[in-house]
Amino acid sequence: MPKRIEKDFIGEVEVPNITYFGMQTVRAIESFNASELKEPVEFIISFVQVKKACALANIELEMLSLEKGNAIVKACDEIIAGAHFSQFAIDVFHAGGGTSLNMNINEVIANRALEILAYPKGTYGVLSPFDDVNMSQADTDVFSTALRVALLSGSVKMLNALGELKNAFLKKSIEFDLTIKAARAGFQDSVPMTLGQEFLAFAEIIKKSAEDIDHARGRLKNLNIGGTEVGTGLNTHANFQEVSVRKLCEITKLSLEKSENMVELAAFSYDFMNYSAQLKNLALNLIKISSDICVMASGPNTGLNEIRVPPVHAGSSAVPGMVAPAMLEMLSMVGMQVMGADYVVAQASAFAPRNLNIYIPVISYNMLFAQKLISNSVLSVTDRCIPYIKANDKVLSAYFESTSGHAAVLLRKLGYSEASKLVQEARMSKRTVLDLAIDRKLLSDEELEKIRAPRKITEPGLI
Repeated sequence: MPKRIEKDFIGEVEVPNITYFGMQTVRAIESFNASELKEPVEFIISFVQVKKACALANIELEMLSLEKGNAIVKACDEIIAGAHFSQFAIDVFHAGGGTSLNMNINEVIANRALEILAYPKGTYGVLSPFDDVNMSQADTDVFSTALRVALLSGSVKMLNALGELKNAFLKKSIEFDLTIKAARAGFQDSVPMTLGQEFLAFAEIIKKSAEDIDHARGRLKNLNIGGTEVGTGLNTHANFQEVSVRKLCEITKLSLEKSENMVELAAFSYDFMNYSAQLKNLALNLIKISSDICVMASGPNTGLNEIRVPPVHAGSSAVPGMVAPAMLEMLSMVGMQVMGADYVVAQASAFAPRNLNIYIPVISYNMLFAQKLISNSVLSVTDRCIPYIKANDKVLSAYFESTSGHAAVLLRKLGYSEASKLVQEARMSKRTVLDLAIDRKLLSDEELEKIRAPRKITEPGLI
C-alpha cells in the first residue's frame, strides 16, 4: 500500500496514503486499543458540526482565509452528510482531554480539504490540522462542546420515548380505573386500592423523571467553545466565542448559549455529572417499575398472578411453556447499566486534576451510551409490553375480598386493638375479616356497599 511520511517534533510516521487521517491518528491507533469500541456516529457528527462552526466563525472574523475556510467547511459538510466515517478509528478510551479524537477529526478534515484544494494529503504547509482546522480551539473545549451538542440532540429522542411511556401508563390507569385489588405494604396485605392507581403512579414518576432530566438538560446548553485549554480563551479573537456559538446554533438548530465562566466548565464537569445523575434516577425508577410489574405478574400458578404481561418469546430453554416478562427484565438490566455509567461519570468528575478535566473521553462514552440505552429500551417496552398488559380480574377480586387490610376500615369503630384481634381470629378460622364483620353486624348495609365500591374505598373520606 502506498504510504506517505508525516513528521513532527516527536519523529516520523508512515501513514497509508489511502487514509484521510494522519500521523497523530496512527499513533493513537497503535497506542490505544483497550476496548476496541469506536466513537458513536452521532458524536462524530456533533464534533464535526463544532469544527464547521469554528471555521465559519474564523472566516467571519477574518482569522482564516476564505479559500481555506470554504474547503474546511465543505469537508465538514461531507462528514455530516455521512461520508468518511471509516476514518474515525480512535478507541473510546484514549488520551486525556480528548486529544486523540480531536486530532483524528482535525486530520481527516484537513486532508479532505487539501484534496478539495487540489493538493496531496499531508501537505500541511498549505492547510494544517493544527493551525487551520483547530484554529481558536483546544482539545477539551471542542470535546466538551461536542458532547453537549450530542447529548442535547439525542435527548430529544429519549424525552419523546419517556413521554410515550408515560402516556402508555396513563392509558392503562384509565383502563384499570375501577379494577379493585388489595395493596401490599412491606409485602403484607394492606388496604384496598385500584390497579389504575398503581399505573397512574408509574405514569407520574416517569413524568417527574423526564422533568428533572429536562431541567438538567438546560445546563448543557451553556458552551465553553473558545475557552481553549483551561477556559481563558488564549489565542482566540475577542468575539470568537459569541460568533462560533451563533454559527453552531444555525448548524444544529439547537438553542445554545455561550458560557459566562469557561474556566469553570474546563475545570469542573458538574453539568455532565448533574445530567448523568438524573439519568441514573430515571434508571432507578425504571427498575422499580419493572420489579413491581414482574411481582404482580408472578406465577401464574404459584405467584400473585394479578396481571398478565404479553409473551414475546419463551422464558426458558429448560422449562417448557415458561413465559418470562422478558421486556421488563431487559429494562431492569438497562437500568443497572445506566447506574454503572453514572458511577463512572461521577468518579471522572470528582477525581479530575486542577483546571482541566482530562477524563472527558470516558465521561463522553458513558453518558452517550446511557442515553442511547434508555431511549431504545423505553421505546421497545412501550411498543411491545405496556399496552398489552391485562388485569386478571378474578384473582384481583378474590384478593380484595380476602385481604386483612379491611380491618383498617373498622379502625374508627373498634379501635386498633379490637381490630387486630379480629384479624387474628380471621386467620385462625380461615375466614375473611369482611365475613366476620358482616356476621357480627359491625357494618351496615350502606357501609358494606361503600367498602365494595372502588371509588369509596380507595379515595379520601370516611366509611
